Amino acid sequence: MTYKEHLIFVAAQRDAGGCFWLPIVSVSWSEGERKHVVSLKGRPQDRFVLLTDAENSAVSIAHQWVDNRRQNGS
Repeated sequence: MTYKEHLIFVAAQRDAGGCFWLPIVSVSWSEGERKHVVSLKGRPQDRFVLLTDAENSAVSIAHQWVDNRRQNGS
C-alpha cells in the first residue's frame, strides 16, 4: 500500500510460543535517486490473537512513523 509517497509492506509473525501474532512492517521511500527502507516492529505488548489485528496494527505503526518523519522534516 502507499501512504504519503511511502510504500508500506505489512506482515506479521508468530511469537516464540506460537500463540500470538506480532506486527512487522517495512516502509520504503525515495529521495531523488536515493532509496530508503526501514523495518519497524510493534511494542513488546503488541501481541494479537488474530492475524488481521496484527496486520492492522502494523499499518497503524507505519502511518505513525511516516507522519512523524514528515512532521520532523527528515
